[in-house]
Amino acid sequence: MRITKQQKKLFYFLKEREKKQKSFTLEELSKATGYPLKASVKAKMSRNEWSEFIAKDNNDSYFSEGVLQIELNEFLRRISTKNRLSPYNGKLEKYDQDTRTLIQVSKNEFILAIELFNRPSTPNRLDAFLAHFINAFEKLLKAKTIQEKGRSAIWRNSKAEKKTKSIREILKETFPENSPLRMNLEYIIDLRDLSTHYILPELASIASRYFQSGVFNYSKLYQDFTDEKPIELEGIGLLSLVIEGKNLSINSLNKKYGNKKAHEIKSLIEKFQKKANAVRNPYFAIPVNLSIGIVDNSKNPNQTLANLTSSNAIFVEKTKDPKLSHPFMVKEVVKEVNNRILNHFSKDKLQEILPTRKKIEFNTDDFNSICENEKWKSQSNIFHFDHGNQVQHTYSEKCIDFIVKKLKTDKEYLSRVKKKRQSRIKKLKE
Repeated sequence: MRITKQQKKLFYFLKEREKKQKSFTLEELSKATGYPLKASVKAKMSRNEWSEFIAKDNNDSYFSEGVLQIELNEFLRRISTKNRLSPYNGKLEKYDQDTRTLIQVSKNEFILAIELFNRPSTPNRLDAFLAHFINAFEKLLKAKTIQEKGRSAIWRNSKAEKKTKSIREILKETFPENSPLRMNLEYIIDLRDLSTHYILPELASIASRYFQSGVFNYSKLYQDFTDEKPIELEGIGLLSLVIEGKNLSINSLNKKYGNKKAHEIKSLIEKFQKKANAVRNPYFAIPVNLSIGIVDNSKNPNQTLANLTSSNAIFVEKTKDPKLSHPFMVKEVVKEVNNRILNHFSKDKLQEILPTRKKIEFNTDDFNSICENEKWKSQSNIFHFDHGNQVQHTYSEKCIDFIVKKLKTDKEYLSRVKKKRQSRIKKLKE
């Protein structure tokens, strides 16, 4: 995609104005970007080419919205005339109709899987999720295979019967054996195969870790392949992790399943937990913290799975609601950091550790520089939680502790990371 200097300037002008929540006139926009006022700016505004990101404030002023959450390439794609006129966006425009059909069916199956899983009242919702989610992934992988290798690549070389390859076969041909995505989907397929005999609601708490990673993997693969998101969400995650269930006792398990199946429950949970701990990759199984234990007594029913004689306890860490583990928005992190450093440093000391500024306090740009330098947003971690979309990211107490400690122990730290970020932004604008 060819990017002009005017387009770059438009993007950063709107981004800055939205960040400061400051309105502007069309004359100011023209002057800042280099677009001629009448021939370009007013003409594009009359054709609503920029209407997704520029809205009218009053008779002479406008304001910017929706630019802070996207990158430059996405911004350019959305304002392009080609994008507005074509029924297909990005890479989809280049694909043949059969590939597009597979992609659309895949997307529909994916959305249905999410909706069913997030509906607690749905009977057998784990079974339903497995069926629709795996079907969604299979359709997407086959569309990708057709586009890259041709239609014949999805068919088995057999004269006796004409069948397409299974999802396991496509997976092996598409991803290496140690790929977290492949391993994750293979484990989910194993659960699907198991569900032809039975699927237990007791498995939801551990299985949902794999499901959530699978959802992230699908979303990323879909977006890489199509330049679009499979589903738009506002401030919520794609999947509701199952973290609490009924209190389980040996009596209820035996009554419901019998002693033999109680051992099977133990074995399955142990298998999934051990593998998740061994791989330790969020693309394989999402990190969570729930305590489910197999113990010999029922003194702590919230942790009792089964009272099995001579069984070794296994533990799956207790899932923490991100609202509790990562409760802080950026503004709240900045406020708390200021509370701590203002009580710790004198005004003269603050001037040493904070780069030159009018108001001597830690600000949002400081935070963004640290966040970028430490790569917190690359994935969910102890400092940062990604709620599954570009809109909402929250941060933990440990994030605040990290920043304050850095400021206390390394007075050059903030200056270094800010210069690094400013240098990157400057290169983008050139």
